[in-house]
Amino acid sequence: MFIDIPSELEAALIDRSLPPWKLDGSFLAKSTMERYRSELTGTPQFGEVAATLRHALTGKGGGCAWGTSPRR
Repeated sequence: MFIDIPSELEAALIDRSLPPWKLDGSFLAKSTMERYRSELTGTPQFGEVAATLRHALTGKGGGCAWGTSPRR
């Protein structure tokens, strides 16, 4: 299955300035995850694309995801 990320979402994600990561051991700190979740869910079309990806990755047979080179 190929899921194309809408160009508007791609541009919004590229332009979004996210705070630096904070770690808790070798994992992201809970505060970092909450901040990123808040920032990203406010991005237009992010929720719909994330739900589509989640469904594809957790559906029958599982799945994997990878990115491609930027189009710019």
